[in-house]
Amino acid sequence: MTRLIGVFENNLFDLLNLIPEIYLLANVVFCLMYLSFYAGRSLHFAYFKVAFVFMQLSVFSCFLLHILNTYFWPASTLQVYLGGYLINDPFSFFFKIFISFLALLCGFISYSYYEGQNMRTYEYTLLTAFSLMSSMLLVSSYDLISFYLTMELISFCLYTLAASRFNSVYSVEAGIKYFVHGCCVSGIYVFGVALFFLMTGTTNYYNLHLHLNNFFVDLVEVTSFAEVNILELIFLAVAISSTLILPLFKIALVPYHFWVADVYEGSPLPVTAYFSIVIKVVMTASVIRILYGLFLSFLPLLKYFLLFFGLVSVIIGTLSALSEQKVKRILAFSSIGHSGYIILGLVPMKYSSLGASINYVVIYAVTNVLIFAFLLATISLKVDSLNRYVVYVSDLGLLKNTNFSLSFCFSIALLSFSGLPPFAGFFAKFYVFYELWLAGHTLSVVLMILMSFVSTYYYLRFIKCLFFSPNLRSAYLVQNDIVNKVVISLLAFFLVFYSLWAAQINLVSINVGVSVVPLHLDEHYLQYLDFIAEDKIANFVHGFRT
Repeated sequence: MTRLIGVFENNLFDLLNLIPEIYLLANVVFCLMYLSFYAGRSLHFAYFKVAFVFMQLSVFSCFLLHILNTYFWPASTLQVYLGGYLINDPFSFFFKIFISFLALLCGFISYSYYEGQNMRTYEYTLLTAFSLMSSMLLVSSYDLISFYLTMELISFCLYTLAASRFNSVYSVEAGIKYFVHGCCVSGIYVFGVALFFLMTGTTNYYNLHLHLNNFFVDLVEVTSFAEVNILELIFLAVAISSTLILPLFKIALVPYHFWVADVYEGSPLPVTAYFSIVIKVVMTASVIRILYGLFLSFLPLLKYFLLFFGLVSVIIGTLSALSEQKVKRILAFSSIGHSGYIILGLVPMKYSSLGASINYVVIYAVTNVLIFAFLLATISLKVDSLNRYVVYVSDLGLLKNTNFSLSFCFSIALLSFSGLPPFAGFFAKFYVFYELWLAGHTLSVVLMILMSFVSTYYYLRFIKCLFFSPNLRSAYLVQNDIVNKVVISLLAFFLVFYSLWAAQINLVSINVGVSVVPLHLDEHYLQYLDFIAEDKIANFVHGFRT
């Protein structure tokens, strides 16, 4: 059995597990104090450049610290620390490294935008780094309280970042709308946590899992309806649904998707990229942790709700994007559809299907980095004091004339999003479809394939404008930025030749997914779960679990 050490111990040695987060937080505080003292009220791009370079170096150092932490920490060891509020396991290690890497890429591809807009508020990059530190704590959260606190730390930064372009009414509207909706959802979540504490006296994931397991066993063994405690059952249903609202709202799953398009459209382009890449990955990881680390006992019931809302998300996200003309709104509705695919990968309740969802998250994030790197490098030729960026799809008209190679790479990312072979997006969707088909959800697979073909239409609109349709408003060009060119080229290479590493990446995803499942699997309800590994990975899973 996998070792569980440091359970509910609270001492100074626990802080050693938080060295990367503490280091990043210390650098944010130091940079804020230094620039506040020397810059004062002076608004100059040089101060933003100092903060940007310092924070990029801090994030890179944090990235290396997480890699070292993973290297020296036994892969089969789980450690719960700080009184059971946080956990170290392969799942948290993987996502900490991955989001640090994505944050670095987001910083690199956004610098040309900052320079073109003559960015003068250095707090912008500090808020991004602070939200990254909170995101690392979120993926390690092992308690409903720590989950809420870290989620709110992230949210406060995101509200400010969304409204950071204070001279734009759309940006201010985006920040206010995100703030109001986020506060309402947070209140519902706290109500669910209070119900759980009222019924069980704990908010720790593992303890709650044991209580829910016992309740599920008692519910299954009931012989007559008169033995069922209706009030307790209603309270539990309300608690579970209220607790799931906050993470599902953050990943924009239907019916909690109403904020996405307006917030993406109103936010500055680098903020939209950060929302769509880093925050999307973090929130998806938190959903997986809650579903499989906390509500595993009730997944045989919850999976039908996940299947329904996942399919509805794919349908609404795909069909809503068809009529849109603005690039940000198309990507926003596209992200709703991708959230549906990720959730649908969790429905079959197998280690391999859990790995398929994690694999989808990785490919989705990498593809999004390439897309936003191209958009952030594309500016208007119209002479102005500040650079203007692509707003409508038609603004991409004949961009292949200014930079054919990067336009070609951008087309690869779009085709990967649509799920066409031989690109990485095809394998991501194929793994999800295959797992659903094995689980017997044939009609769902047919519907998802149909929606994938429909989504190809609006992705091909981008390619049509890039290569065949002239821009009738104002000409745009792709800046000759060496950093963006390197990032776009390398990621395009990864998407094209993903099939060379598909098996290895899928195996790593399964390894990460296995670690999030609680160690205690009661024999009474194991028969209701479908955690059966295929022959190819049976030995691997068995070796990890024993």
